[in-house]
Amino acid sequence: IFQTHAHDDHFNGLPILLRSDHKLKYYSTALVRATVTKKLCSLMCIKEQSFGNYFEIHDLNLDTWNNIDGLEVMPVLSPHPLETTILFFRTLWNEGYMSYAHLADICSLELLEKAVTGDKLKNGVSRDFFNKVKTAYFTPADIKKIDIGGGMIHGNAADFAADGSKKIIFSHSSGPLTDEQKELGSSASFGLEDVLIRGEQDYLKPAAMGHFKSLYPSVPQHDLRMLLNCPAVSFNPGTIIIRKGEVNSDMYFILTGLLEFIVSETGIRNYLGSGSMAGELSGLLGTAARGTYRAISRVRAIKISSRMYHEFAVRNDLLSEIKQNVDKRNFLQNTWLFGEMISCPIKNKIAGVMKRTDFERNEVVDFKGASRLFLVESGHLELTADDNPVETIDSGNFFGVEIILFGTRKYFSVRAVEKSRTYAIPGSLIQDIPVVQWKLIETFKKRMRKAGYLASG
Repeated sequence: IFQTHAHDDHFNGLPILLRSDHKLKYYSTALVRATVTKKLCSLMCIKEQSFGNYFEIHDLNLDTWNNIDGLEVMPVLSPHPLETTILFFRTLWNEGYMSYAHLADICSLELLEKAVTGDKLKNGVSRDFFNKVKTAYFTPADIKKIDIGGGMIHGNAADFAADGSKKIIFSHSSGPLTDEQKELGSSASFGLEDVLIRGEQDYLKPAAMGHFKSLYPSVPQHDLRMLLNCPAVSFNPGTIIIRKGEVNSDMYFILTGLLEFIVSETGIRNYLGSGSMAGELSGLLGTAARGTYRAISRVRAIKISSRMYHEFAVRNDLLSEIKQNVDKRNFLQNTWLFGEMISCPIKNKIAGVMKRTDFERNEVVDFKGASRLFLVESGHLELTADDNPVETIDSGNFFGVEIILFGTRKYFSVRAVEKSRTYAIPGSLIQDIPVVQWKLIETFKKRMRKAGYLASG
């Protein structure tokens, strides 16, 4: 994520992006990050210092080329109602650099000129600052995207009549481009792309090999390559990939895109992203799929024959282990806490260490010892605060939240209403899964409100 500033139309995707099974890398200047952090944490009712629990923070230095694995980016301060930078990207190629300039929510030069003052006691900007901004705006690039519309909020297309960039794209206008604007720059519909340097490497298959290695660490490379050599297929948004009740002859390892898994009668609707396997257990066992897998976005996947996958499991003595782990992964997939955007390798890691823990009727849970989250498979338990019932915890629900978040049990106790089976999951394993952390906080606050410790609303 590269962020220019915290206005809503450049910000609103962040709460969705943090619902991931790993921390996304976040790049901005420290100044922009501070405003984004305050706004996001205020809206989500979380502490500012917890921003780093959801994103991997990388602060960029102003007016300097920051090298990010060969991609260089330079942020430049730009006048706007709140802290804003425009971003210049470049990378070395053939006879020099290929570059892209991202001029988001810039200021029209006419308006900025009116703000110039030589009196330090008056509101406004200095002539030196104006010249610096103007020079930055006119820095030529192979492609330059400019937000237009005029005024303080957006730039003026006419300012760039003499711009030396090879291609200019005007955006952020409330209406179609005028004829005068069309003579100066191009327009682009959502989803269109320009290619400055065509990638000649296949990054998806090596990434898939990494997933397979984490799933099957004991399997020889040649057998993993056999899976990797299966055909890649694509699905358009809205396509049903595996239908509920179908005995699927193929399973699909997701390379890119997003699927939803739907079981309408139980209200299950979970999301699967890159690194997830659709139809694994039903394909392996030759049984009917218990839900429908449907593409939300355009999806690329490796299509693996169920029969071949079964033989792969048998020849590597993995059939029993895969069945057991797939059962546990499917149980995790069908819970609200772990059902959204958790890849197969991470679910596999959790499934490999979660420990079955049974509680007899009226047994009170002892939270002493290591930090653990308890996920209920069957039975009923009661969450209480000061001996007052707060919530009934049944299949798919969980407890031990405050132990995971704060390392201590302060507010809640748990008692088994009937004999119950749970799985204990080490807290250290889920501390770096942003979507799980967010759901734990959400659940904790909901239970605190039910218990009367927090005001509603």
